[in-house]
Formats: sequence, structure tokens, C-alpha cells
Amino acid sequence: MFEPSGSGAPGVPVRVDAYGQGAKPRLQGGGARAAVLLENVEQWELRNLDVSNKGAAPGPQERRAGILFRLTDFGTGEHYVVDDVDVHDVNGSDHKGPDPSGGILFVVGGTATPTRFDGITVTDSTVKQVDRTGIATASSWGKRPEHPLSSAPGWAPQHRPDDPQQQGRRRRRRRHRAPARPPRARRAQRRRRVQHALGRLQRRHLGVELR
Repeated sequence: MFEPSGSGAPGVPVRVDAYGQGAKPRLQGGGARAAVLLENVEQWELRNLDVSNKGAAPGPQERRAGILFRLTDFGTGEHYVVDDVDVHDVNGSDHKGPDPSGGILFVVGGTATPTRFDGITVTDSTVKQVDRTGIATASSWGKRPEHPLSSAPGWAPQHRPDDPQQQGRRRRRRRHRAPARPPRARRAQRRRRVQHALGRLQRRHLGVELR
């Protein structure tokens, strides 16, 4: 298992990449939790790699991943890149979030410090023959109003309050939002539009006028 530590910095991320010519470097987990485990780090890039994690038949709770980025009570982690990486042959238990098995995973955990990823990029990569999930994010902090019985702490950031672009988009959406019509009024409006379109078609091609 490849489990490095330490973070990069904005503009100077830590980069794991191939060099020279030939096949992509192989990272094989052999049945570990992940072939590549990056925990509580940020500013990382993985490029031009071949990753697998095949071991003995997994037990019912034996989760496995090809690449696992995991933040626990970390705060906001920034800049994660996976580019031209092939992930394959990962046999793990059949679990999804908040702690899944899969190919390329970004997982948030903990209960003390609100935590999230900011800036995930996965490009030109392949995932095949993995259990259970291909590419995914999961978080123990996500709690939506429609799931009031969730055990999550209840912090689910959907936007940056200080982002002027997002604030502008929200203002434009509110300004252009028309009041909702009752279902009967919407049906009548659609019917009038259809009748109008048919009338124009018939007058143009058949010389018939609807009355």
C-alpha cells in the first residue's frame, strides 16, 4: 500500500507521476484498505499510474479501494487531481457511503470539525472491475432536510457564502423566477399553445382556418 504523508502548497502540489518511457508505474494494494491512501492531506496530484487492489475474498466488512482520499476532522482540503490513471481489479465488500469500497474515492469523516473537499479533478482516467463504486464522494457530515433521521452532524455546505459569483447567480435566479401556476392553469396554457401551433400549421399548409 502506498500511504504517503504531508501536504503540498497552493501552486506547488505534491505530484506522483511516471517518468521516462514504458508502461505506467504499477501500484498494487494486495488486499489492503486502499492501494493508494492519502489521509488528511491536501494539494496532491496523481498522474499516469496503474492502480489495482486485489486480495483474498473479502469479509462482509472488508472495504477496499484503489485510490482513497480521506479527510477526518480536517476542515477544508483543497486541490486533488487524478489524471490519466487506470484503476482496476479491486475486490472489496459491498458497501457504499459513508465508508465505501470502490475505485477512486473521496471520503469525509469525523464529528468534531466540519470537513469537506474543495477542488477535485478526475480526468482521462479509467475504472473497471471494482467493488462496489467506480468514482464517488461520501461524507459523514452531509445531512439534508429530507433526511431528518440521519445520524450526520448536520453541516452540509452547498456553496461559499463569500463567493460573489455564486451570490450573483442566486440573485439572478430569484429575480427571474416566475410565480408558480396551479396545475390546472398550466394544463390550460399548454393546451392553448398546442392549439395555436396547430392552427398556424394548418393555415400555412392547408389553407384551413380554425374557428
